[in-house]
Amino acid sequence: ATSVSLSPPSSSLRRAQHVVERWLRQGQRGGWRRSPPFWASPPSCTSPPPCTQRTRRWTPTPPSRWTRWTRSSSAAGCVRFRTPTPTLTLTATLPPPQQTNTKRLDSPAVRKHLNTFSLRELWPVIHMWTMVSQRWVQFVWDAVETVNKEGIEGDIVEAGVWKGGCTMAMVLSNMRHNTHRNFWLFDTFDGLPPPSKEDDEKAKVSYDLIQKGLDKTREANRLVENGKWNYGPLPVVMNAMAFTNYPRDKFHFIKGKVEDTLPVTKLPDKIAILRLDTDWYLSTKAELEYMYERLQPGGLLFVDDFCSWGGSRKAVAEFFEAKGMDAVRASSRRPPKPKKRMSQHP
Repeated sequence: ATSVSLSPPSSSLRRAQHVVERWLRQGQRGGWRRSPPFWASPPSCTSPPPCTQRTRRWTPTPPSRWTRWTRSSSAAGCVRFRTPTPTLTLTATLPPPQQTNTKRLDSPAVRKHLNTFSLRELWPVIHMWTMVSQRWVQFVWDAVETVNKEGIEGDIVEAGVWKGGCTMAMVLSNMRHNTHRNFWLFDTFDGLPPPSKEDDEKAKVSYDLIQKGLDKTREANRLVENGKWNYGPLPVVMNAMAFTNYPRDKFHFIKGKVEDTLPVTKLPDKIAILRLDTDWYLSTKAELEYMYERLQPGGLLFVDDFCSWGGSRKAVAEFFEAKGMDAVRASSRRPPKPKKRMSQHP
């Protein structure tokens, strides 16, 4: 049931409201090129610069009780024009929740519907659960597209998931093609453990500052919860995966330090995408030793912290150096545009 009661405004207020609404419509069409009405002219301003020009374009800002007009060129002055504030009372009874659609996710109709979505449209939901930029999440999204189009078999493994945003992107990208891949998520789900002696000094100093509460940067305030760095509890990650509506039996959550859980976990025989984001030396080294050989030909390996932390970079360099291979660093900077050649006049 819904009931609405409004106090009727007086005739003068209705007339003034009509003028303001007409003025707003003109502004939405790019109007206000003439001076505002006399009753909306700004008062004499005491703060510099003096408010002498009344033919400037004005922009509205929408407070709740007052309609305020401020000049776009400077904050020299403003005028307040009172609008009617009717009394509004709403009472509603929500309907019971509907039953979840049980249509199979691997049906052609569902895949055709998912193909209409892009990462840009899904980013407002994904970005809350990841610290990776949209550009690099798009890179991982495209990687899942690549392994599906090229028919590379295997599961998708991510070590270091935080709150599951990057995994959500990979799941939603994979749903555009199939739902038979398994997703393996390795994390402590209790924050980032302390670095070891093999990690660089930057990691040790950063960890100590955060543990002592001395890091007051915006990034630290965002990533520290309950005194723990990069704290992403398991229920939060599971809820993020449930949002994708991917089959729940395809998710495998392995809790604990990866260097402790990998030796006792029955890993998949084939891996199509292996994404490592555990920051430190010992964890990165264990992940490469246990899972790199399971990566299929044509599969993709991502080491997110290769450019950020010295311990992760050291583990990757040692691992591939022992195999006679070189690790390639993917820079986040775009290549410079080629310079235009100047025509030489005789």
